[in-house]
Amino acid sequence: MKRLLLLLILSSQLVFSQSANDALMISQNSIYGSARMTAMGGAFTALGGDLSAMQLNPASGAVFLEGQASLSYGLSDIKNNSTFYNGGGEDQVNYNNINQLGIVFVIDNSDTYSSIAKFALGFNYNRTNNYTENISFSGNNNTELDVFHGNDLMYSGFSSIATSFVLSSNGYSPDQLGGAEYLAFYTYLIDMNTPIDPNNPDEGSIYYDSRYPTYTDDFPVYVMSAIPNHIVQDYSMNKTGYSGQYNFSASLDVGNKFYLGVSYDRSTFNTITNTTLTESGFATDSEVQELTYKSYTSTYGNGNGFSIGAIYKATDFIRLGATYHSPTWYKMSDEYYYELSIINKTFNPESERTEVLYSDYEISTPSKIDAGIAIVVGKNGLISVDYEFINYSSINIGSSNYFEYENDEIRNTMTSTHNIKIGTEWKVSFISFRAGYAFSQSPYKNTDWQSDTHSYSFGTGLNFKTWNLDLAYQASSRNYDYYIYDTNLVDAANINRTEGNFVATLRFTM
Repeated sequence: MKRLLLLLILSSQLVFSQSANDALMISQNSIYGSARMTAMGGAFTALGGDLSAMQLNPASGAVFLEGQASLSYGLSDIKNNSTFYNGGGEDQVNYNNINQLGIVFVIDNSDTYSSIAKFALGFNYNRTNNYTENISFSGNNNTELDVFHGNDLMYSGFSSIATSFVLSSNGYSPDQLGGAEYLAFYTYLIDMNTPIDPNNPDEGSIYYDSRYPTYTDDFPVYVMSAIPNHIVQDYSMNKTGYSGQYNFSASLDVGNKFYLGVSYDRSTFNTITNTTLTESGFATDSEVQELTYKSYTSTYGNGNGFSIGAIYKATDFIRLGATYHSPTWYKMSDEYYYELSIINKTFNPESERTEVLYSDYEISTPSKIDAGIAIVVGKNGLISVDYEFINYSSINIGSSNYFEYENDEIRNTMTSTHNIKIGTEWKVSFISFRAGYAFSQSPYKNTDWQSDTHSYSFGTGLNFKTWNLDLAYQASSRNYDYYIYDTNLVDAANINRTEGNFVATLRFTM
């Protein structure tokens, strides 16, 4: 394909910068928790009576008739099928973890004249996301580019990650380069585009190309020693990590009809991401014959927030629920480094690696509103429906103009979502049968970047009076575009991601 781009400086990042990607990951929660909640699609805003539900609605604790403790174990399977130009790849990873751990204490009000029937104090931990996954693919890159700055041709040819290094270096002197661009310059993958004087051949850039503007002190311009021509690009990404939330809730039961609750929410986030991109098959007259670019990023942080919720028994059959979740205010840290190695026809410089770099910043996630309605058929069964509203464009990074570019990205590309969860449960003797469905809209205005997510679940529960054993299975899927470097320079790999979760929960009454 042939593209005409009017660009000044390009970033060698993915769709978003690292911090913007982190902000989105932190803000999107999956349905993890107890087996009962998982089996019913997470539709518990109007129900309560489950320890994981205290994350959705802090009024849930007051619905319990007696104290309870539970522990949930999860086993997950992630599959990523990728297509990339004329190739692709397949990856699968399994992992296990503690999905949920919690306890609630119920205190009956001894004052028989009070309208408050009981109080509840609860603690619960829910894993809100699992980030462990692998992605790998390979393909022949056939993207052809003409890149201009004003009327000056900045680059003409096929795409390579070296193209991104050149374009993001333009305008900066060598001592101003950082990160991957610094490595590209000091491994001679890129060089300043200064004219070669025939009378002084040692002067000027050895990679000078007369099609490009010449170097000036005001606007340095770079060229590269690699000549891509339908190169083979092999890419792999390995990620580990998770996010979780600790809820400390207090709730009360007013007249066995109206339940109110509030919680303090402490959230954690931790990921480690390693990526490797190898490019080979350059043109025969290319100085560079192969290059390998690696990156390592460790991101971690903690955040604080709160929730206020209510459940109302409108009739013996109908329950209504609503919750406001505040933004979570995170303090985040990144540790990262880059490594670049080159196979060159003339000489083979050693691999260059940046020192470990650090970055501290703040992220606030969007607030969230949950509303639910449940139809309860005595002790035989129930149907519950939840609605969730999240405005992802309200994500904010940092408290200064330093992150103005990232915040503009978020405002321009992200949108509000309207999500639905449906769950049902029916009891036969001491056995419960459950099923659920959840629909989550894409947070992006362009749904090619990430599709809507559909989740289906089912499960069963065995009631042995003082303890219960619950089992559930949930399957979810979505498609999304994944860029190995700047979105304007390379086609996206399309990823079909499917996830299966098996959850087992032990519940004990106290």
